[in-house]
Amino acid sequence: MIVAIVGLFDSEFTKEIYRWQKAMVDAGVSDHTLQSRIGPHLTFVGFETENEALVSDFLEGEFQTWNDGSISLKISSLGVFPYKKKVVFAQPVPSQLWMEVHKRILQVCLKAGQVIEQYHLSGNWVPHISLAS
Repeated sequence: MIVAIVGLFDSEFTKEIYRWQKAMVDAGVSDHTLQSRIGPHLTFVGFETENEALVSDFLEGEFQTWNDGSISLKISSLGVFPYKKKVVFAQPVPSQLWMEVHKRILQVCLKAGQVIEQYHLSGNWVPHISLAS
């Protein structure tokens, strides 16, 4: 199964991201990100696994405590990842708390022996919200 550990936003901020995405689609950019089943989000890590215990740790463990809206986010800039399929993104100001959450998630994954893509590892991870691709 493919697993993504993501941060979701409150409804007001989500609506704002949808407005940005729609403006890009109206300007002729692909609507790929608008078609996402989970909507605007910040991905901490993504991986493929058959380790159901690891997934349960995330669903039932300490990470549920962050579902209280306590992590604030402020957008600082827009950028483009230079992949073959370009990704336009909004970049939040990286707070110490965001970085700590990312670090703790990685620790759980790596302790479980999970292979993590290089771009999700500490020092490489760029917190971002994809707007278009």
